[in-house]
Amino acid sequence: MRKIYVSILILAIAILITGKITMALTSNEVADKTIDYINKYLLQGQGTATLTSVQEVNGLYNLKFNIADKSYDSYVTMDGKLLFPSVNEITGIPENPTEEQILNKVIDYINNELLNGQGTAKLISHTEVEGLYNLKLDISGRQYDSYLTKDGKLLFASVVDMTQTPQTTIQPETFEPKKTDKPVAQLYVMSFCPYGIQAEKAMKPVVDMLGSKVTIEPHFIVSVSGSTVNSLHGEYEANEDMRQACIWKNYGQATFWTYVDYLNNNCNKGNLDTCWKDAAKSTNIDTTKIENCVNTDGLTLMKAETALTTQNSVSGSPTLIINGATYNGARTADAYKQAICSAFITPPSECGSTTTTSPVTTTLLQTTTSTTTPSVDKTKILEILILLEQSRISFDQFKTISNSIANYYESVNDNRSKCWKDVVGMFDKAMGDVDNIKSEINKIKDNPTQNDMLRIKDMVSNLRNNNDNIINKILGCV
Repeated sequence: MRKIYVSILILAIAILITGKITMALTSNEVADKTIDYINKYLLQGQGTATLTSVQEVNGLYNLKFNIADKSYDSYVTMDGKLLFPSVNEITGIPENPTEEQILNKVIDYINNELLNGQGTAKLISHTEVEGLYNLKLDISGRQYDSYLTKDGKLLFASVVDMTQTPQTTIQPETFEPKKTDKPVAQLYVMSFCPYGIQAEKAMKPVVDMLGSKVTIEPHFIVSVSGSTVNSLHGEYEANEDMRQACIWKNYGQATFWTYVDYLNNNCNKGNLDTCWKDAAKSTNIDTTKIENCVNTDGLTLMKAETALTTQNSVSGSPTLIINGATYNGARTADAYKQAICSAFITPPSECGSTTTTSPVTTTLLQTTTSTTTPSVDKTKILEILILLEQSRISFDQFKTISNSIANYYESVNDNRSKCWKDVVGMFDKAMGDVDNIKSEINKIKDNPTQNDMLRIKDMVSNLRNNNDNIINKILGCV
């Protein structure tokens, strides 16, 4: 009877630890963390992301949010670590498919739907990461990383690791390009990369302000295999890359940037076939002339782009090179203006206070707090405190159960008593960790900032991670 009692207690702990009372991230917490990351590290003041909804889909959280009245759709792993900015939905997956069938299906999809004859994708390897398949692909000699849900229905071409802070946030970088009478800025992008589009939107006001006093060239990150042009997001992006290269060649800077501005604000993969023509007409571009250019010169132009990206060791979208120097600062209009103005021998009046003797110091994001740092809604603190108190109560209950099991094994001279005593100690430590977080919250409760909340959330996340250690210990005791 006592053995049955012990088994029930063990089962109770396993259920409680792995069930809803665990410190697993809630959908709202993941959403808040993701929106914070997007605003802080990806948008950097160039717009604000506002969450509209979050729901669980295929073992991930699907986030819908708005930026400047435009809707976006992204996915995040349920632990809040990996962000997938864009998704491709794959249909026709057989019922109860094998792993081999799923992988074969996704390679067929990439080749037939995304590349559509413009290159061939081959699977190099696959591993399981965060409940997904991480696919290593070879596409016409270049390697790419993609992710796939284990049912094979959602394919993610790109990923953002939100556990990593972008390099440029660590310390400011002094940017000192070569100085010339008319600087040349080269902006390397993929035409439908969300971060490339962000950079283009930031660059447009700089083009308008400096005009013909500077050359701001578009360049495209592609690969060429024989007569086929490949771009990361598929055939539609490769085609648009060629169209934009033709527009630059035939119409020049002012018209190009006006076209791109219209495209970025109105066009997407679904409407591109007609929308690009609307963008062209709005800027007096002859669409027939551009289509003929793509057919006759598109391949040659893209080969030149490939050579240039190789020469300058460019792989990421966006990459900005000014007079031969790579810029790694903030992607805002003001930061771009300052960086370009620092490349003039004699800056024009539009550059404002920028001088040739003062190098431009830029940083992707200021991480220091000050009295101007935005405060946060204190209801978030209340939510965290309630969650912490519930967790502490649960840990105390688990400790009592574990202690009963340890005492039982000790009464029958079973060596497992020591293992369960260790579990008791681990729950004691978890309770102490909760108290430490509450103490930190008490220090900042009067005027909490966004940075304070990120630090508190990191502490809570570490507490959740400790649950895995407790589970493994209990499994070793059984």
